[in-house]
Amino acid sequence: MFQILKNEKQSSPDITIPEFADCLMITLCFCDLANIDEIKIQDIEEKDMVKLFIETYKIASSVTMNLEKEKLLKILSYLIALSKLLNYSDAELNNYCLKKMDKTLKIIRK
Repeated sequence: MFQILKNEKQSSPDITIPEFADCLMITLCFCDLANIDEIKIQDIEEKDMVKLFIETYKIASSVTMNLEKEKLLKILSYLIALSKLLNYSDAELNNYCLKKMDKTLKIIRK
């Protein structure tokens, strides 16, 4: 499905963590819109990053305007599992999420 070129450079965490934080923020916003008051992260056993990404993509692609709670919680659980495999710390993700919220609020307040 995906072909990785041997001389292709990996993206630096400075680029990937903010993008990943955006995915988390959007998923949390959808959870809020779906009135999910209690977030229970499921334990995801899969350790293959590509399989996790593909499964997350499949579930995210199937989300409809109904914002099914089970799917949103599954996406969030998969994203958390991916963050661990990518060695992103909670502090790093929190930092980028806060920066993103601050930037968004500045845009909204203009």
